[in-house]
Amino acid sequence: MVNIEIDKTAYKLATRKLAHIPKGINRATKNAINRTIASTNKLVHTELKDTYTVKVSEIKHGFVKENATISKLSGKVVASGPVLRASGFKNNTDVAKNYVISIKRRGKKSLPEQAFVAKMPKNNGKQRRQHKGIFIRKGKERLGIRELTGPSIPGMASSKPIRGKVTKAMYKKFNERFDHEVNYLLSKR
Repeated sequence: MVNIEIDKTAYKLATRKLAHIPKGINRATKNAINRTIASTNKLVHTELKDTYTVKVSEIKHGFVKENATISKLSGKVVASGPVLRASGFKNNTDVAKNYVISIKRRGKKSLPEQAFVAKMPKNNGKQRRQHKGIFIRKGKERLGIRELTGPSIPGMASSKPIRGKVTKAMYKKFNERFDHEVNYLLSKR
C-alpha cells in the first residue's frame, strides 16, 4: 500500500487561492486523486504486461479501482485474486513430454516430464464449461493430480521493480494534477 501526502505549503497556498470557490480545495484534490488513480491503474497494467506473459484478461479481473469523492478524499487501486493457472501464461504444449512455460518475458522453464495437458470441468463437474490446464500427478498412482500455477496478480504487482516505478509515477502524477486542477478551477472564475 502506498500513501501519498500533499506538500503542506502547496496545500495551504492552494487553499488560500481557492477560498472564494465553494468546496474548491476539495474538488481540486478529488480530481487530482481520481486522475492519479486512473493513470496508476493503467501504469500497473502496462508494467505487468511488459514484465510477465500473463493474459490481459487475467490482469483486468485482478484490479479494483475506488475513486475519491468530495466528502471522502481518498482513493485506491487494489490488486486481488488467487494464484493464476500455468495455462494463463505463455506456454508451449505442442510437443508431449516437452512442455515449456514462460512466466516472465525474459525466461522459460521446462516442466517436469510427468506434466500433462488436460481439459477439466470447472466447479467440480457441476457445470458443462471446461478449462485447459497443465497438471502433474501427486504420487505414482493414477489419481491425485494438481494443477500447476504461477504467481498471483497481487504478487506480481507488489514486486520491487514494479512497485518502485508505480510509486514514483504516483507522486509525480498527483503533484502535477493537483497544480493543474487548482489552476483550472481558478481559470473558471
